[in-house]
Amino acid sequence: IKSDDADGFVKEGQTVTLTVTPNEGYKVAENGVTVNTVEKAKVEVTKVDDTTYTFVMPDKAVEVNAEFVKVVDKTALQAKVAEAEGITNNNYTDTSWTNLQSEIAKAKAIIVKEDATQEEVDLAVEGLTNAIAGLEVKADKSKLEEVIGRANELDLTKYTEESVAKFNKVLEEVKAVYNDNTLTTDDQAVVDEAVSKLRQAIKDLEPIAKLDK
Repeated sequence: IKSDDADGFVKEGQTVTLTVTPNEGYKVAENGVTVNTVEKAKVEVTKVDDTTYTFVMPDKAVEVNAEFVKVVDKTALQAKVAEAEGITNNNYTDTSWTNLQSEIAKAKAIIVKEDATQEEVDLAVEGLTNAIAGLEVKADKSKLEEVIGRANELDLTKYTEESVAKFNKVLEEVKAVYNDNTLTTDDQAVVDEAVSKLRQAIKDLEPIAKLDK
């Protein structure tokens, strides 16, 4: 403790400088340095830097208190965020990609949170790690898209109502598969089966018989 008085005694109205040195692995808590008079009246404290604080001496004796917290290591979380943000959306499912973006946002919030605990940091790292591992690639629907395009171009007035009805039912089912954005490479067989069903439905269309004149 230092005062601006040459004799070292602190008098009313003088500025007092406090130097607070935490032990290794600790830091001063947010608003952790407090000064109160013996009558419990709060004295305003000004933070100069992480270890230096000042206050103006009141007309009564004071009590100085300092609260310390463990230093939180966010380097692993910062590295994991950088890794996650470096991933491009290489045809990942909407659900898994959205989940990754959500975990990135949560992690960034923890990084800027001044009073974040080590547990919160570690949980954010775990959440990002799981989100990255959980990215799922969409099933390949290029062939399905092609065959649906062919089906849509058909002039169905040339075929019997019964065969068209069967065709339309299959086409509706196949389009549902095509529009299902949750399908991953593990579901490729479902997509391939839809391609085969629609191709067969096209083959099964029966032309309307022409009447002989």
